[in-house]
Amino acid sequence: MSIILFYDDASVFGGHQVTAVDAVRFLLEKTDFDVGFMACRNNFRLIESLNTLNTNSPDKQISVCLIDEASPIKSLITNPFLLLASLKTLATHIRSINPALLVAVQGNVYISFLGLLAAKQCGVKTVSFIPMGIQRDRVSIKSRLIEEMVTRFIYSLPDTFITISKSAKEKLIENGVKHKIEVIYCGIDTEKLICHERSLARNAYGMKPTDYAMAVIGRIQFCHKAQDFLVQSLLDCPELPDNLKLYIVGDGPDAKELASIVELQDKKKIVTILPWNNDLTKIYSAIDMLLIPSWHEGLPLVMLEAMHYGIPIVASNVDGMAEILPKNWLFQRGDDKDLVTTITAMVKADNISDVLKNSSVITEKHNVQSFGNNFHQHINHLIA
Repeated sequence: MSIILFYDDASVFGGHQVTAVDAVRFLLEKTDFDVGFMACRNNFRLIESLNTLNTNSPDKQISVCLIDEASPIKSLITNPFLLLASLKTLATHIRSINPALLVAVQGNVYISFLGLLAAKQCGVKTVSFIPMGIQRDRVSIKSRLIEEMVTRFIYSLPDTFITISKSAKEKLIENGVKHKIEVIYCGIDTEKLICHERSLARNAYGMKPTDYAMAVIGRIQFCHKAQDFLVQSLLDCPELPDNLKLYIVGDGPDAKELASIVELQDKKKIVTILPWNNDLTKIYSAIDMLLIPSWHEGLPLVMLEAMHYGIPIVASNVDGMAEILPKNWLFQRGDDKDLVTTITAMVKADNISDVLKNSSVITEKHNVQSFGNNFHQHINHLIA
């Protein structure tokens, strides 16, 4: 039977990895494909997720191969010997597995590109899974030219691309992608998203009955998720209603710096930082609004989960958020005044009709079963 090999050489665990695990689960449970996964040995949450799938499926196992985290792209470009050594090791692994298809979990296009290059050397068909278009608005002209040459080369490697929104497809085309791009909307497993009794859930986080609880959930990384912009915008606004509270759920490279900002500036105790929890059902059951202030996104799973729970969402007007959410729920990316204005308007608004529409979208389109079926069809077509 044909082997589908997933490849991810990053130590970060985010929405891309969650969606890749959903794809693996579907192939494992619903198809005859054998599944392998080359995973970064430092990505403990990814490894834990794959081991859980194996535990729950004793009759059919994922073959997990642990690899080192990839060196930074600049190191590989400036050191050909390091690049060649890394490629030789990866090619040996890939040949030993002999997959029919390699699915490179990318996100940032530099992530997992070594797997694409090694698979190309081995003559294995490749898919770039949920790559993001490069954001070039903050770099110099010289850096932009070098970056463009490198990224165009990387984008030329896959035989096909899978992304999760129309806006993401458009960005890939803007970045010079010539090969086929398939839009396969990711989904959530609604059966796992239980609803807790609201008052009990709120009590667990120390929320008062009069509090209007907002949350931002995910990796704490300012250059992507913009938690610093969000916190600063709220703390700099003197006319913010007294009952507004912000809960930041997550961990990541900027967690300590965020904690310092809150400790020094949050005199009114508006912000509470909570550690990451794989089970977010209690926080969803407790909050009144989800915030997604990101500079860029694909199609955030936290957005889909909040839609399922009937939670209003305020998000920057980019990417998958702009494609799916009502326009009055969006604010101009990076505009602190527009952010606060949108939050204030949403707190006062009757959002019931929009919330109901969101729930129906999840049921009809953004569920994990629909995603798995479409993913399976696409790779079947590639292999055939």
